Amino acid sequence: MENLSKRLWPLRHYLIPLAVFGLFFAGVMTVAAERGRNPVQEILLTKKWDINHYKTITTDGYIIYECTGRKGYNKGEICGNPGWWPGWPVIAKPLYLLTGDVHFTYAFLAVTFSLAAFILIFHLVLTQWGLLSACFGTASLACFPGSFYLLTGFPYAFLLTVLLLYILLFKNRYAAFILAFIAGVSYPSAVLFALYPTAILIKKVIAKDFNPRSCADIIVFRILPFALGPLAFFTYFWITQGDLMLHMRFQSQPRYARSWSWPWEAVWSHLRSRKGAHAETVSFLSAMFALALFGTRRLGAGLWTVTAGLVLLSPSTGSLLSVFRHYLIVFPLHMLVGISSRPWIIKLLFLVVMASLNRQFILTFVYGRLV
Repeated sequence: MENLSKRLWPLRHYLIPLAVFGLFFAGVMTVAAERGRNPVQEILLTKKWDINHYKTITTDGYIIYECTGRKGYNKGEICGNPGWWPGWPVIAKPLYLLTGDVHFTYAFLAVTFSLAAFILIFHLVLTQWGLLSACFGTASLACFPGSFYLLTGFPYAFLLTVLLLYILLFKNRYAAFILAFIAGVSYPSAVLFALYPTAILIKKVIAKDFNPRSCADIIVFRILPFALGPLAFFTYFWITQGDLMLHMRFQSQPRYARSWSWPWEAVWSHLRSRKGAHAETVSFLSAMFALALFGTRRLGAGLWTVTAGLVLLSPSTGSLLSVFRHYLIVFPLHMLVGISSRPWIIKLLFLVVMASLNRQFILTFVYGRLV
């Protein structure tokens, strides 16, 4: 990757991601307000699904207890919030202690990190492939189905910002180490970003362009911390609950339906069932369509490896459940839209179709039918 300090771009260019984010924010709020709904309550302050678990971790820490058989949970199973990772709630904790309002805290941080992510992906593409590519890449992030989740209390805007910074600051060993650890302790699929330095290392080995010291530097400062994050999370439960694998046992319970399988099995199951037209299938097919239409070697082996791993991870767990959320951190997909040699009219039509799908996703979420 080119040294970012070698190319200084006029600051006025960064008005573009600000404008794209402004349109994105206004668009999401406008759609969420349809039929008399309150968009602030429905998006920014929502308590739907996993969001409330993250907020509870911020306010009260981890709560684990035996299910009593109420609300659809089988008696004797593990209840509480050990299934959700601590990075995002810990980041939110200081602002929560300052304001005393966990809902405001999550809304403020989600908007702030979303804006940061728009600026960072614009900067990443701009400094390597130019202004027009950066514009299309940033617009793709705004339009892709499910992008509105960045503005909710889920950790995706925060995680996207951390991972983009990891790529941008990759040459700084200490920054890379800290960012990789934060990503690793924040979300399980973030660990797959270790594939990026791994691909670089393998490429060096094949080309015989390496020495033991440079290899050790990549392994210790850029690969290992992705594993240290989950290890720290599991060790916390070992110390406090006496169960190193508590998180894994919680997630393997029948109600979460997560078990390893071949990715095509989950995809085929969704396609041939009544779920074929559901948001999960639409999101997966949209990602595959984008990769097929805009795929180019210009992205590089490292980011291509990460993209393949992230796209296939969710279906590899036996289900496409919530895949539209999981794909929010697959930012190389949006980079491909920008750097592809496809005509601008093709890119524009793609964005229009994706934005239309995203609108339907927003409405479905507002009415409580999108997990």
